Amino acid sequence: MYTCHRIWSVTDRIALGCLAGLALLPFFLPLEFHDAQRILTILLATVLLGKQLWEATWTPLTLTILAILATLGLIASSLSPAPLWSGVEFALLFTVFVLTQVLLRSVNAAFIQHIAITMFLIQGGYVLRHLWNYAEITLNGYPLNALAIIDGFSNLRFYGQFLVWTIPFCIAVLTTYKSTRWRFLAMNSLALSWSMAYLSGTRSFFIAMLASIVMTWWLTPTAWKRYVQWLLITAFLGMAYYAFLVLWLPEILNTPEPETLASYSVHRELTNSNGRLDIWLHALQQTGEHPWFGLGPMMTAETGFFKTEAHPHNYLIQWLSEWGIPFTLLLSLFLGYQLWRWCQVMQTHATERQLLALPAVASIGAAATAGLLDGLIVMPISLAYMTIMLGIAVSLQRTWTPDTYRIRLPVWANLILLMPSLALAGFTVYQLPRVVDAPFTLNPHTRFWTDGSLTFASQYAKTYEMGGASKSHTLAAVKLSVDLYPLLHQRQCQLHLGATEHAPDLTITCGTQREYIFINLNKKQVSVSTENYGDQQRSTQTFNETDTLTLATVQYSKAVHELLE
Repeated sequence: MYTCHRIWSVTDRIALGCLAGLALLPFFLPLEFHDAQRILTILLATVLLGKQLWEATWTPLTLTILAILATLGLIASSLSPAPLWSGVEFALLFTVFVLTQVLLRSVNAAFIQHIAITMFLIQGGYVLRHLWNYAEITLNGYPLNALAIIDGFSNLRFYGQFLVWTIPFCIAVLTTYKSTRWRFLAMNSLALSWSMAYLSGTRSFFIAMLASIVMTWWLTPTAWKRYVQWLLITAFLGMAYYAFLVLWLPEILNTPEPETLASYSVHRELTNSNGRLDIWLHALQQTGEHPWFGLGPMMTAETGFFKTEAHPHNYLIQWLSEWGIPFTLLLSLFLGYQLWRWCQVMQTHATERQLLALPAVASIGAAATAGLLDGLIVMPISLAYMTIMLGIAVSLQRTWTPDTYRIRLPVWANLILLMPSLALAGFTVYQLPRVVDAPFTLNPHTRFWTDGSLTFASQYAKTYEMGGASKSHTLAAVKLSVDLYPLLHQRQCQLHLGATEHAPDLTITCGTQREYIFINLNKKQVSVSTENYGDQQRSTQTFNETDTLTLATVQYSKAVHELLE
C-alpha cells in the first residue's frame, strides 16, 4: 500500500500546476473552452518538452520507429489537399509521442499518489461547479438541463473523456489509501463524478470502465480484486447520487419539465449508434482508395466528409484513413510490442510492480477502449492526460529495465526533435488574434479549434445523398434553440429539447401557449403544432424549404433552408 507522502517534489508541483491550470484558466479566458484548452496544452507541452528533452535517453528501437513514423507522416502531410492543416496535426501528434518518452525521468509511489490527489481536487472542483449550476438553475425556475449543468468543456462528451482518464486512475490509487479520512473524501469525490457521468449519458465512459476491469485483471491480477471492489462501491454510490439529483429532487422541487434532465441518460435511446457505423464505413472506404498515405492528417474534418463529425470517432480508423495503412500498422505493432515488454518486466517482483502500475493500467485500458468509440486523440484535455498516463508507463518501464541500452542524443538532434513543437506553438500564437476576435461563433474552423471542420472542396467528401452520418435534425434543433434563447429569455418562456426520435425536436412554452416543433430533414420541412391551454385550441402548420419559419410564441422568422443547411 502507498503511505501518506507529505513532501511534494518539484516534478509533483509542476504536474499539479499544469493540471490545475488546464482546469481553472479556461473559465477566465474569453474563449470557447476547447480553444482555451488547446492553447494552454500546446504552450505547456512546448515548454515541458524544451525543458525535459536535453537529458532524455532513447532506445535505438524507439528512435528508429519515431524516424519512420515521422517520415510517413511528413509524406502524408505533403500529399494532403491541405498541407498546412495536415502539418499542424502531424506536429501535434509528433509532440505527444516525443513528450511521452521524455516527460518523466522517474516515477514512484509518492508521485502517483500526488497526481491522484490533484485529480481528486480537480474532479471535486468540477462537481462543485456543476452542483452550483444545478442550484442556480433551480432557484431561477428554469428547466434542469445537462448541457447547462455540466460546465468547463465545449461539449458534454469532452467531460466524459476527462473522466475516462481520471476516474480509473483515482480508483486504483484509492484502493491503496491507508488514511480513512482521505479514503472517505476520495470515495465521495469519485462517486459524485460517477453521478455526473450518469447525468451526461456518455455511453463510451461506461464501456471504458468495464474494459478497465478486464485490463487490470489481465495485467495486474494481484491488485485486480481491490480495484473492482472500489470501482463498484463508487459506481453504486454515484448511482444513488444520480437518482437523488436527476430522478427525485426535480420532482420534489417541482422544477419545470422535470423529465428534461433524465432525457440525456435513462430516458435516452441508448441502442442507437448515432451514425458511428456509417462514418466508420465511409472512412474505411476512403482508406481502401488511399491505402498508402491516407487522405492526409486532419482531412476527415473537411466540410461535408462526415456532414457534421470532424473525425471518425475511432483512433484506429482515423489513423488508417488519414495517415495510411503502413503508418497505422507500424504504430500499432510498436505499441503492442511495448505492451508485451511491460507484461514481461512486471512478472519480476510482481506484487510490488503491479501495484505501482495499476493506476496507469486502469486509465490507459479504459481510454484505449473509449477511443474506439470517441475522439480521445483529438481533444486537448484528453491528449494532455494521455501524455501523462503514457509518460508514467514509459517511465516505469525505464525504471524496471535499467540494463537496456539507451543513448543520449547530441544537441543538434534534440533541436530537430523540438522543431515541430516550436512550429506548432508558433502557429497557435499566430492564430490567436483570429480565435480571440471570433469566440463562440458558428464560423467553420478545423477540429484543431472549436467546431471542427475544414472548408476546402475535396473529391472524397461525403455527399448529403450518401446518408446521414449523424442525427442532423438534432443539430438543426440546437441551431434553432440558440437563435431562440434570447427571445425566450426576454419573455421568460421555457424551452425543451426532444429526448427521443419520435418526440418533438423542440417544445416552447409561453404562458398558456405551447408550440411543438418537428424537423424533417428527408422532406426538408419543419412542422409546428400550436396549442393553447386557455381555449383548448390546437393547429398545425408546415413550412417547406422555400418558406420562412414563423412562430406564434415569440417574434421569430427565418428561412427554413438556412436552418436545415
